[in-house]
Amino acid sequence: MWKLVFISALLLMLTIIAVTRAEPAPIGFSKMPKCTVCHSKDPKMVSMHKALGFKDCMKCHGLDGIWPPEKRQEQMASDPLCTRCHMPARPLSQ
Repeated sequence: MWKLVFISALLLMLTIIAVTRAEPAPIGFSKMPKCTVCHSKDPKMVSMHKALGFKDCMKCHGLDGIWPPEKRQEQMASDPLCTRCHMPARPLSQ
């Protein structure tokens, strides 16, 4: 009886692992959650990633996950793909 319980628990754990890690993370990325944890919930993020063609994730995301805010702000201020949505603030009188 205990063998059946053990095997059932093992199969359940393996199923959970398979579902939560459907796509293996590259080496060095074990701390990062799946991209869809944040990006699939925010339509702005989805449209931004479509504009980038869902390529070159490391341009905005470093090995430790998301860049520090200062780096992201520098990127958004200079990259044409970013400035389409992240325009610099201007006074209303201009």
